[in-house]
Amino acid sequence: MTRVVETAAFAHPAAQVWEWVGDFGGLNRWHPAVTHCRLQPDGTRLLTLADGAEIVERLDGRDAKARTLDYSIVTSPLPVRDYRSHIAVRETAKGCSVEWSSTFEPQGADEAAASNAVRGIYTAGLGRLKHCLVKS
Repeated sequence: MTRVVETAAFAHPAAQVWEWVGDFGGLNRWHPAVTHCRLQPDGTRLLTLADGAEIVERLDGRDAKARTLDYSIVTSPLPVRDYRSHIAVRETAKGCSVEWSSTFEPQGADEAAASNAVRGIYTAGLGRLKHCLVKS
């Protein structure tokens, strides 16, 4: 099992950052690769990417008090299988931190390539989230 973890510090209150991160149906508001995000009747979300590819993800858990979100990929063009992700927003002395982590098995790519693909998604998202928070 491969594990990827990315953490970013934010100069914003955890509650404000959680409003963005905790919205399972709002990933398109802050992730640059996601052009559309639509919640499905079965509780999954359908993500449409800028290149037209689609990802279906299932919400596995959401704890507003702890500010954590767990989800898994149902279908995706990413080189992974058995993907499970956890996002946590934690208060810090200077604002908050967001930790985005996952475990998965590489599929159709070696471990380094699969890890780099996932890490790129996380760093792009966290970077764009910082930009969105400054603008809000």
